[in-house]
Amino acid sequence: SIKQNILFRTCSEEELQDLIDCFDKAEFKADTVVIKQGDEGDLFYVVESGELDISMLGSDDGCSPREYNVGVPYMTGSSFGELALMYGSPRAATICTRSDCVLWSLDRNAFKGV
Repeated sequence: SIKQNILFRTCSEEELQDLIDCFDKAEFKADTVVIKQGDEGDLFYVVESGELDISMLGSDDGCSPREYNVGVPYMTGSSFGELALMYGSPRAATICTRSDCVLWSLDRNAFKGV
């Protein structure tokens, strides 16, 4: 899955293997927030199994913030959190598990070390 990601397309096979060795496996139950919009970002995720919803805070009346689902849910093979690896940017959206999920994460320090 990571080979298709724009961040890793130029990596050699050796670099890819080094990166894969740095990933950590994590299991999340359904209805669990994996990342929250606005929080500091330091992990990139690849979905091994399950589905995750993407939501963002917005306002339909200009005053009251509400969460809105955006985009297509993440599924097996999807990845998210690239901005955290590249820039350490705050999370642009909230990602919540729709079902039980197995995710693999890579932190910014490991990414920059490879």
